[in-house]
Amino acid sequence: MKLGIFGILSLGIITAAAWITHVVWIVKALASSSGATMGQMVLGGLGAFMPPIGVVHGIILWFS
Repeated sequence: MKLGIFGILSLGIITAAAWITHVVWIVKALASSSGATMGQMVLGGLGAFMPPIGVVHGIILWFS
């Protein structure tokens, strides 16, 4: 399967945007007046330091 330069760039942009979505989600959760739950903090930390988890979570956030 040949992606070509357009496919590789598209995949890179999508994964970066998904990871940024995850990071924005955890920052908003931590900054909210109700605070973040332990599960949100664990998921946020894992996704921030293990980008594949953050990318998957960011994509899930797009479709939820």
